[in-house]
Amino acid sequence: EHPECSCNAKAQICHHAKHKAYIKQLQQTATKLQITLGFAPEQVSALPPPLTKI
Repeated sequence: EHPECSCNAKAQICHHAKHKAYIKQLQQTATKLQITLGFAPEQVSALPPPLTKI
């Protein structure tokens, strides 16, 4: 905890930690999908970018 931080700063720290965990989970899911589909890392990097951004 950060007792000297303002309420907003604490919320930002919490949000950052949750976001970091979410990104890690997404990366793990992407890796599992890649393995399940049988793509090698170089095949994945050769894929074209998505047409739309989320």
